[in-house]
Parts: sequence; C-alpha cells; structure tokens
Amino acid sequence: MRLLHDHLAVRPEGSGWALTADRTWWGHNALFGGYAQAMVLAGMQAELARAAPAGTVPMPVRSMSMQFVRPFQDGPNGMSVEIVRQGRSMANVLARAEAGGKIMGLAIANFGTERDVESSRFVPTDRPDVAAIGSGERPTASMVGVPTHELFDFFPRIGALTPGEQLADRAEAGGWVRPRFESPIDEMLLTVLADLWMPATYRRWTHPMVAVSVDITLHFREPLPVDLAPGTPLLVLLVTRQCSRGMVDEDAEVWTPDGRLLLQSRQTRYVTEMLSPIGLSEGDRFRPAGSG
Repeated sequence: MRLLHDHLAVRPEGSGWALTADRTWWGHNALFGGYAQAMVLAGMQAELARAAPAGTVPMPVRSMSMQFVRPFQDGPNGMSVEIVRQGRSMANVLARAEAGGKIMGLAIANFGTERDVESSRFVPTDRPDVAAIGSGERPTASMVGVPTHELFDFFPRIGALTPGEQLADRAEAGGWVRPRFESPIDEMLLTVLADLWMPATYRRWTHPMVAVSVDITLHFREPLPVDLAPGTPLLVLLVTRQCSRGMVDEDAEVWTPDGRLLLQSRQTRYVTEMLSPIGLSEGDRFRPAGSG
C-alpha cells in the first residue's frame, strides 16, 4: 500500500482542491507538519496538472516555503491555488490552505524543468561519515509521542531519539530513516522526512520544552523520484545554530546511501513550555502549555 500517496490524493472542490485527513499522520495535537506541507504541495501539483496543455509533463517542484498559520487538524482541508506565472521552463505558484473557514497555512513554490547546464554542475562531498545500518541492527523506538513516527524505522547516528538523552554542546542530530510503507523516494516522502526527526535543539535543552513549526522552506536538489528501490534508508541530518527570543532555527539535509544530497531545508520553530514531562501517558506527552 502506498500509504503516504494514498493520503495525499486531493480532489477538485469548487475552484480549488480538497483532502479529508484522518489521524494517520498525526503530530503534537495537530497534523504532522511535514504531512501538512506535502498536502499543500499535492494541491499545487494538481493545479499545475489541470492547467497544463494536453500531452505535456508538469514541471517538478524545485523549492517550496510554507508558513503555518494555525495547527492543521484532521477532517476536511481545502486549498485555493493560484499559478502566478508559468513560462516555458519555470512556474510560480501560491496556495492558501483553509479549514472551517480559517486560514491554516500559506505557501509559495517554484516549479522548473531540468536544464541542460551539466558543465556547471558540482556536488557536495562532505556528507558526514556515519555507519551504515548493520546486519541485524534493530530500529530504535521514538520516545517523543508522535504517531507519525510509528510509520518509520529510525537508526540514530548522531544523538538519541529521547529528549534529554545524550546532551551535547552542539545542537546536531540525525540518522537513517526507513519508511515502513511502500513509497518512491520522491518530493512527497522528502517533504515528510525534512520535518520528521526529533528536533536537534532537544540535545541542548536541560529542561522540558517543545518546539513547534512556524515555517519550513524546502529545496529539492536532485531529479525525483530517485533511482533507488522503495524502502531504501535515507540519512537525515539536522543542525540548529541558535535559540533566542522564543524561536529556534533548524537546517536539515536528506542524503542517499551513495552520497547524493536530495533535499535541504530550513525551518523556524517557536518554543513553548511542555505541559507534562516524559514518562506520563502517551496522550500527555509533549502537550504544549495552553494547547488543550
């Protein structure tokens, strides 16, 4: 079952697009941020496909920025999409996500054809040298109380998956991630992975806090889908530089096992006190103060 893509099947509704979400992709009292962004991206792609002349292939997404205005909830979600400009090789698209008459998120993306400028190509060679998944190595259970994490296998290489463990002077984290469902390695999976790993800032905090996404910008760096078998593990690496004034940054990279950089992202999170410490019931974990 193509679990992720089945849950991103938008349908036309009025002049826009809609999707009814359940809690398969649930986060902290809201839809998981990476899934919500993928949902909006699906609406943008659908609009481009609708506007494309018959027989043409829609341009792939190259970058996308999303502002989270409110926590996305399960149930009906609508998207109004505007193609601001579309030329022969680039398109700029705006989207507004709504639910219950309220704005949930705002997004802008650019789509572009593959350009024949290989003579200018250079690629990074500084991917951290981390151990591959060992024969017989069992995945590590996530302890952050996010249901979406149950859909993936985690193999930590930098830091743990439990806040407060393996504290460090540098806010860095990451490891191998493998989906437990069938999926090509494409823009939808990468959008989810960019927001999946436990925030790197948790390796610096010595008291219970939680970081919630405010905005996420994605840059897709290689042609997609990647020519690797579904289920191939990908390396997710996170770095945070600063937490101040109630906000914390996070840079993420997603790499293939053979050293190709697939995605770069940056997001901003707001910081709030945790209502309950780790160790209480699953429903009480990581509930931000005032979230209900």
